[in-house]
Amino acid sequence: MRLFRPVAAVLAVWSVVAVVMLASGADPGTVNAPAKLVWSPLWFLLGFAALTAATPPTLAAVTFGLAQCGAALLLLDPLRRPGARAAHRPRRLRLA
Repeated sequence: MRLFRPVAAVLAVWSVVAVVMLASGADPGTVNAPAKLVWSPLWFLLGFAALTAATPPTLAAVTFGLAQCGAALLLLDPLRRPGARAAHRPRRLRLA
């Protein structure tokens, strides 16, 4: 919403300027050049707005995923069998 007001203001002002230029008899090519220069960078704001809108769901998904991993790590030790750890110990080599 922070970007909506400034973008709406820019679009409104330049739309009025374009209409006034055309009404005063300016060539459409002359009106098209500044209008294109003003309106063309707005595609960046569209992408920025889409990425900004996607941030809260992504953050929630990552937080939930990290919580799942943390819960799995906390529950890992109590769920192990007592003898499972002894079976996975490396054997010691006897040199003598």
